Amino acid sequence: MKILPLALLCLVSMSCSSEPSEGDLTQALQPTNENPKIAAAAKSMGLNTELHGLKKLGCEKTEQDNAYLCDVEMDMTAPMVGRRKVPARLRAVSSDGRWVVVPTR
Repeated sequence: MKILPLALLCLVSMSCSSEPSEGDLTQALQPTNENPKIAAAAKSMGLNTELHGLKKLGCEKTEQDNAYLCDVEMDMTAPMVGRRKVPARLRAVSSDGRWVVVPTR
């Protein structure tokens, strides 16, 4: 009976420290309505980009407890280059139960 609590603890700890999914990364990169003034200014200057899709190639844990470096392929449209699939490395950090993408160092 001592094995069951240990197994349960392992499952709980694994789910808390799992890497971001493809959906988590896509959602983190989508523009939000948190600051509509910035979004409107970027659009008026022709700086807006559109993310059509994202394919997660893999993630590796960083030294920070809640952060991963993820290799992805993004299908996006950007000003002056049009629509392309581009490889990228994203730093994803779990914050308050959701994933955010922050600049890599």
